[in-house]
Amino acid sequence: MFIIGYLFQAMGNLLNFLINAYIILIIIHSVFTWVNIPRNKFITTVDSLVYPFLNRIRRILPFGMAGGIDFTPLIGILLLYFANEFVVNVLLEIGRSLL
Repeated sequence: MFIIGYLFQAMGNLLNFLINAYIILIIIHSVFTWVNIPRNKFITTVDSLVYPFLNRIRRILPFGMAGGIDFTPLIGILLLYFANEFVVNVLLEIGRSLL
């Protein structure tokens, strides 16, 4: 049974890493929108990774853009943070209980 416990812990740690990396990509995307940097391959890649998630939030919450300020990255980071806290902690706790 301990193998399944380690599997759950590994999945929780991997998911934690991926969510934190995606949060960093959203922050990088937000900084690039504030600063006028010429488009390059890195910015295009970050945009292609972040836009699908942020566009879903924009469709669900139309008030994401208020007063010319786009709050969807902040809302997205908060959603990812809460998902990270809930899902990762559940996976890690299941893994600990199976050890």
